Amino acid sequence: AIATSGSVDAFCARMNERAEQMGLKDTHFQNPHGLYHEEHYTTARELATIAAEVLRIPLLREIVSTDRYTISHDTVPDRRLLVNHNKLLRSYDGAIGMKTGFTKKTGRTLVSAAEREGLTLIAVTLNAPDDWRDHTAMLDYGFASYETVTWAPEGEFSFDMQVSDGSQSSVTLTNTNALTLTLKKGHEEPRVLVTSTTHFLVGSVKQGASVATVTIFCEGQATSSPLVATHSVQTKTKARQNPIERVLNFFKID
Repeated sequence: AIATSGSVDAFCARMNERAEQMGLKDTHFQNPHGLYHEEHYTTARELATIAAEVLRIPLLREIVSTDRYTISHDTVPDRRLLVNHNKLLRSYDGAIGMKTGFTKKTGRTLVSAAEREGLTLIAVTLNAPDDWRDHTAMLDYGFASYETVTWAPEGEFSFDMQVSDGSQSSVTLTNTNALTLTLKKGHEEPRVLVTSTTHFLVGSVKQGASVATVTIFCEGQATSSPLVATHSVQTKTKARQNPIERVLNFFKID
């Protein structure tokens, strides 16, 4: 804390600023080590939110999922072995962390995470004497009840949009983001909606241009992605006519 911010107080101010940016309403940091203080508090839900953010950062994800690590001991040639206190890393299939904690005033605190078949679950308990068993049961329930469904990986959703006055009558659009949701197993069929500011395109279309959005709705959740043109379309070339041809075409009856 002192190395990065100059003082513990300054570091805690940064911690609280980051918590506010994350939308945490019931979290306040008074120190960087987690020992008891009446103004140092959080909730199980907001610890889960913090855990999810940690897992998005590759280095932190690697640290919390490391079972043991050997480091040098200052300038002495001896080595120091660090062993992670998280028993789930050694006992639960797919465990990837995250944090143990204990003080006499707060009891046992545990934040755990596990991943199987693309589904990542986070469990949090506060003041739970039997937390290892509790987390095993919660994670088992989560994996038995939920699944991550990908309807279209990046570039695999296809939608044809009409083009007026173009060298082609339509252009194929595709998604730039994977369309993925985590849902309870046995969920309903999704509803797919493609929206755009216009019903059709006019003239030229540049490859990669974002012209629409696809959204998938299911069980009260939604996932969306921009739709971009997979290829370019040129403006339609009109043959030039002499004045007599234009007059004849004007009076032409089909």
